[in-house]
Amino acid sequence: MVYSLGRLSPSRFRVNQLQRPYDDIYIFRNLTHLEIHDFWETAIPVLHLCPKLQNLKLCEQCFVENWDGEDDEESWGEPEYVPQCLLSCLTTYNILHFLGLQNELLLAEYILRNAYNLQTTTIKCKREPLKIERKLSQCPKASATCQLSVCLKDTDYLMANADFYIVLTVND
Repeated sequence: MVYSLGRLSPSRFRVNQLQRPYDDIYIFRNLTHLEIHDFWETAIPVLHLCPKLQNLKLCEQCFVENWDGEDDEESWGEPEYVPQCLLSCLTTYNILHFLGLQNELLLAEYILRNAYNLQTTTIKCKREPLKIERKLSQCPKASATCQLSVCLKDTDYLMANADFYIVLTVND
């Protein structure tokens, strides 16, 4: 079954820092596939809600279209708790429209360092695939079997609406 949540506010997934990230929030216990379009900063809080997630896809089209060529400042902080899906279930991780900015690299490195069952990581970037692959290849990986693939994305992914949305796939 596929369920689309439509437009969601990123603030809906803010986590109380005094509690474990998933104590008071609805958990998607059977969710196995997740796509997050734009608002990558919500990725880790959302992953805490998906303990059986196997496939994660991140797409950052909105930012790419409005990118001014400048790298962002490092503003992503490593979370206190590692999401359960990274520790036990995530096998596939895909990123579309990766620019290689500092926050994107930090998130990608975090997932590579903490996803123990990760088998495939595919990154389709808009620039410098060799530089990005070299940087991520040097990152320690929790999974000894993870295959990292970085390639140049030459076609644009068109979104009908630039608002934040996620796509959920639930197996019964």
